[in-house]
Amino acid sequence: MKKLILLFLGVGLTLFSNVPIVKINITAPSYIEIINATIYDSIIESGKFKLYLQEELKKLYQELRLQDLLSNKNSILKESKQPIINFNVVVKNLQIKEKKIKKDYLINNESGDYVRVGEKYIKVQKGIYYSYDVNTSRYIPSKEGYYIKGYDGKFYNSNNFYTKFSHEEIVYKVIGKVYYNLFGYANGSFSFSKEIKKRWYKWDETILKPLKKENSQIEILKYIASVIKSNILENIKNAYKLEGIIYNLKKDRVILNIGKKDGVLPGTVFTIAENKGQIVIRNVENNYSEAEFYYLKKHSKIEIGDQVVEDSKKIFIPISLGIYYTNNGLLFSFGLRQRDVYNDKKAFLVVDYFPNTRNYIITLGYNIFDFYELKTYLLLSNDFSIGGMIKYDLFDLMFNYSLQNKTFNFGGGFSW
Repeated sequence: MKKLILLFLGVGLTLFSNVPIVKINITAPSYIEIINATIYDSIIESGKFKLYLQEELKKLYQELRLQDLLSNKNSILKESKQPIINFNVVVKNLQIKEKKIKKDYLINNESGDYVRVGEKYIKVQKGIYYSYDVNTSRYIPSKEGYYIKGYDGKFYNSNNFYTKFSHEEIVYKVIGKVYYNLFGYANGSFSFSKEIKKRWYKWDETILKPLKKENSQIEILKYIASVIKSNILENIKNAYKLEGIIYNLKKDRVILNIGKKDGVLPGTVFTIAENKGQIVIRNVENNYSEAEFYYLKKHSKIEIGDQVVEDSKKIFIPISLGIYYTNNGLLFSFGLRQRDVYNDKKAFLVVDYFPNTRNYIITLGYNIFDFYELKTYLLLSNDFSIGGMIKYDLFDLMFNYSLQNKTFNFGGGFSW
């Protein structure tokens, strides 16, 4: 009996994760600790791979527990090995240089009396604004004006004002290039370059003088870490596509036969076989995951056993467009739409425009029930009218009654 239990637990121990195990090798001229931590964090966050050291420690812990429970011998239980994938990352030409910039003016939108025009700074009469009168071709004092008069007699429009203040700014110039090779999955390189302020000045209106500001080299480390992480993560997330099978269907939920051990994360999108639709993962357990429908193709039948493949989410533009002919003339409709799982209109808020009368009406529509392929909507408008619409694919038949004018309006056309 003991051998049977040992065999059963031994088999369970050999069941390793389907997620590939990665051994990271990093070469960098400097900041090796922050780069190391960044790469490791990227691997963990991707969900697509597991770290070699972590997995080895887990296995050793499991082996020691089994040994303690089932054996008095000081030996490690045998276990099948999962292939290790090397992830080589090389950082080259990493340079951090200081650059000094001399400036004679400082942004001061509170009390500054200069504006910048090209490379020149013009002193202006602060406090009096002007607007331009196209009829007289003159600048007229106006509280709502955008122009300000310079002491040279000309008028200027500027977003910023400046104070004359000679100073020196220092910036870090950070450049580098990263080469990566995740054997069999991803291979490439990317460069990065950015200027990060080290020392600069900012006008303080409370004390009416500039204050010196400084950044430490921590900002450099943050930038290097963020740019490496974002690029590595973007590439390894798409290194391979997860695949699974629909294990069960529960109302509006889909149960897949893959979970955390396979690298599934909340928010992962899968396309169902034959492009029947898409699902989005909402809850992930170790051996399975739950998803909800994001999109379904009309007349498609989702069945247990259908294959799913990781994919990017379809993009649906929430714009509603329509053109109709009514007993009041031509009507154009433009606005926003809310879709249902079949990408049909669930609700919409549009502006209706009648060219012959130049009238605008705001209309709210909501899908109240369906009859086979026909969708019916309740319509409410800001001109105190109530009505309805029957829709078949792109074809619409609409009608409404104005409670204010006691008139009935009907028509038909196309909308999306």
